[in-house]
Amino acid sequence: MDPVGFLLLFLPLGAAVKQSPDLMQPEGHNATLTCSQINSTDNSMFWFYQRTGQRTGLELIVNSYVTMVTLEDGADTRRSARRDGVTLLLTLTMLKRSDSGVFYCAKQDTVLQPCLNPLQKLWWCFG
Repeated sequence: MDPVGFLLLFLPLGAAVKQSPDLMQPEGHNATLTCSQINSTDNSMFWFYQRTGQRTGLELIVNSYVTMVTLEDGADTRRSARRDGVTLLLTLTMLKRSDSGVFYCAKQDTVLQPCLNPLQKLWWCFG
């Protein structure tokens, strides 16, 4: 069996989040990735995924608001997630080589506010 690699990084939005360390598992095994907020209790948490070899673009795979956890449309049925307070867990079962990639965790508070980008177009920013 070939090992499946995961490079786990964090994407800080506001206060920090802490993720599981790098993980390598053989194909066919399961993996649970952990993301915990540090010094905050923001309502929204997310898991993003970037495939191995993909240089741009992140795929939102899980979003969570308080205790409600939503897997995005088209999510692989081998993925599941649950929220426990300030921790969001992502479990992948029956790992495949195609699961290899970088998984990013993020959090945000729930206040949306308008802001201007350098081109003076109106965008929604997470404040």
